[in-house]
Amino acid sequence: MPVTLDGHAGLYLEVTGPSRTQLDTCVDRTFTLWRGDDNVLSATDVPGTVFQIWILDVNGHRIVVNETTSPHETQAEKAEVRAIAESTHFVNGLQPS
Repeated sequence: MPVTLDGHAGLYLEVTGPSRTQLDTCVDRTFTLWRGDDNVLSATDVPGTVFQIWILDVNGHRIVVNETTSPHETQAEKAEVRAIAESTHFVNGLQPS
């Protein structure tokens, strides 16, 4: 769905990780959404984990904000994680001269 975060337009989506039975069929029993440029995985081995993903255009650059919550967290904890992501503020970096 369309979204705005800190004044930057983008898309928001949620991806729910698989059940334990489905995880058992994954390599290393881990559900992986992607591997970043720095080789860090966005992955889980906890069934039912929810990935909350904001994909934004920040001054012509694609920025991804990704928060995850597990079924073991309370609603208050899940709300706190979402509030952290929604309070993201982008600061202009140094520009080469």
